[in-house]
Amino acid sequence: MNSKINLGVIAIILVILAVSVSAVTINGESNISLCQCSTDTQVFSVCAETTGNYTVSVSGIGAKWVKFAPSTLNISAGSCKDLFLFVTPECYATSGSFPFELNVSGPEESTKNISLFVEQCHSFNYSVNPVLNNSKPCEQNIYNISVTNTGKFTDEYVLLQKGLDDSWVNYPRDSFVLSPGESLNTNLKLESFCSTPSGSYPFTLKLSNTRTNNSSIKDLVQQINDFVPITNNIASKIVLCAEEGREINVELTNVSNKKDEFTISLDNELVSVNTQKIELESNETKTIVLTIKSSLPQSTNFNFLVNSKNYNKTYTKNVELSLEDCYNISIDRLDLQNNYCFGNNSLKYLLTNNGTHDANILVSITGLNAESKNIFVNSGEEKEVILNFSQQEGTKNIVVNAETNYSKDTIEYSINFENCYGAELIVPSVSICATENKLIDVVLKNTGTQQQTFNVTTTAPWITISNPQVIVDSNSQKIISLQLNGPSEIGSIYSISAISNNSEIVRTIPITLFSQEECYAFSVQKTNEIIDVNCCDGVITELLIKNNGNFSQTITLEKIAPEWVSFSHKEIILGSGEEKIVYVYFSPPIGTNGQLIGSILVSNQKGISQIFDFNLNVFGGNCGVGLNANLGVDGEVTLTKIFTRKEIDVEFNIINDSNVGFNIVDIKVQEYPDADVKFDSGVFLSPQESTKARLTVSFLENQEPLDREVTLNILTSVGEFNKNQLIKFSESKDKPVYDEVAITGFFTQFIVPATGVLFLIILLGIILLVAGKSNEKKGSKKK
Repeated sequence: MNSKINLGVIAIILVILAVSVSAVTINGESNISLCQCSTDTQVFSVCAETTGNYTVSVSGIGAKWVKFAPSTLNISAGSCKDLFLFVTPECYATSGSFPFELNVSGPEESTKNISLFVEQCHSFNYSVNPVLNNSKPCEQNIYNISVTNTGKFTDEYVLLQKGLDDSWVNYPRDSFVLSPGESLNTNLKLESFCSTPSGSYPFTLKLSNTRTNNSSIKDLVQQINDFVPITNNIASKIVLCAEEGREINVELTNVSNKKDEFTISLDNELVSVNTQKIELESNETKTIVLTIKSSLPQSTNFNFLVNSKNYNKTYTKNVELSLEDCYNISIDRLDLQNNYCFGNNSLKYLLTNNGTHDANILVSITGLNAESKNIFVNSGEEKEVILNFSQQEGTKNIVVNAETNYSKDTIEYSINFENCYGAELIVPSVSICATENKLIDVVLKNTGTQQQTFNVTTTAPWITISNPQVIVDSNSQKIISLQLNGPSEIGSIYSISAISNNSEIVRTIPITLFSQEECYAFSVQKTNEIIDVNCCDGVITELLIKNNGNFSQTITLEKIAPEWVSFSHKEIILGSGEEKIVYVYFSPPIGTNGQLIGSILVSNQKGISQIFDFNLNVFGGNCGVGLNANLGVDGEVTLTKIFTRKEIDVEFNIINDSNVGFNIVDIKVQEYPDADVKFDSGVFLSPQESTKARLTVSFLENQEPLDREVTLNILTSVGEFNKNQLIKFSESKDKPVYDEVAITGFFTQFIVPATGVLFLIILLGIILLVAGKSNEKKGSKKK
């Protein structure tokens, strides 16, 4: 029965193997690259597992250039035959990729994809110089062109520009033919319209091979410079008497290289020209005449406009025209005083006639209640004029006018009228805190010639004046004391006034109200940024605390972290500007180590606080618990236990390497929370004493223990310690027992080809099916 099962399995395996045999294979180059008009020969090996005749064919976009031999192959099973391909792209084929397929069909079939790349062998060198040309409009520019045929064929080329009006461009020829190695040096002539605006005109010049897709483009620029073809000598400013007409000769010159026609025009009726059109050869100059009419005195402008027919553009020159009064007069101040007392006064001026004619000049003042006068002044003469005015008040902005029928001169200035019992009030700036009491002094000066009695008042209700009425002698001063009780806020602009029978002075009091943070400001200065401290000894550092505010302050110190911070003073009282040293003591307990941050809170009675951090470097090797561990394996592990579970004991040696004694309360292993740790509970360890602890770890039979680092949590009477320890399970004594099971980790992956997996599944199913039937027969016999 067993032999029958084996024969059936073998037969099935052979059937599966026969089905999975590969088709005919084609071995040879998959990538072919060559020039146009070149031939490449490729040899392919065609192998078959089935005897028969096989037909060869090619298809695809590159197949038109492929020939092959033989077209039919007679192949015996398990043997190969050579197939020859001859590839010749057309002489003017477009460069690029042209894939095709090599097909073999017969008892078996196969296709090989072949990439055919046609290289561009219709090559050339192409350059244009210069890349950028500068010129005036309608001026010829030359771009030098050089083309060399670097390929192996005689080719025809064309040039084509893009970006400019074709009428600008004069090509060397429509097309040209170059043999291999032959060069052409020619030029492209470019001339813009005369009316072309100035600016940059980019364009491209493309060289193309007329029979292939090979081409090259050059980016070029024609820069048209701004150019004015006409010049003139007319002045930018013309000054004339208003009463006189005048003719002015103007020369026009054509500075372009072409004959041109110019049209002249004006835009002001006071100015005319004797001709409107004029023709000028290149660099020719002609004169035209401008006529300026007589008129009233005035200042005006006119545009002198010249239009070029060739350049289709109008060129403008703006001219300032000043038609002045030839009766030129002026007025100047003789007294430079600007301050006057109440009462009758006078103003003095000097009149000057700078013209060529005598003048009757009217002098008047606006803005002031003063008289006006007519003064006759001969040509070239100066005269003094006095204008009287009555009592005024305040500041007056006045305008003094001197006028004739043809001209006018003006003076503008300000004069002040004040009581000659002068006074001055000097008020200092005030900086104050809310509720602060402060005393300031203001100075009241009598700058007049008479003794004055002043009443002093203020608009600030929180200011008390010590002496609200003072008598001040001439050219003397008095000090007035102000008692300030700082307000909670500034509601308006406050002022102080000093009033006498003859004068009144009002001055603003500049007030700055400090914020509560400014009034109760304090600073804390640390003596050390980084503090080294032994965990068993502790260290003291200093804080310099200063009251920068305006009031006495109560400063309190509180620890934020850690708990082992102490202060020499938890509270100090500092007057304004006072400073004091507070000592801070850091005493880390046993087991503290490393880089820590100590934070304290410093506050005052107004709730203003600051947090200060200390960088603490805590050290000291006598403040920790040292561990070492030795790996041991229970010798009673048997082969029977392997199929259920494996237990490994790990023994730790716990050493007290500190300088104090303590009790061990509990031991846990973080990575094995359910594992049993046995030790002498509550054992007391004196310095340098040690004790044993045993960890029992269980593993399943198919689980290979791996070396790993674990964390021991040791709870003692002086605190909790976390210690890292490497356990080497690989040093187990019965390790060879597990060599029979190849497991690389807790999650194992086995990867096989997809066809192999399918084959194994089918085979396994058949074996199980046959074995099942066999067991059924055995079972029936036993019954």
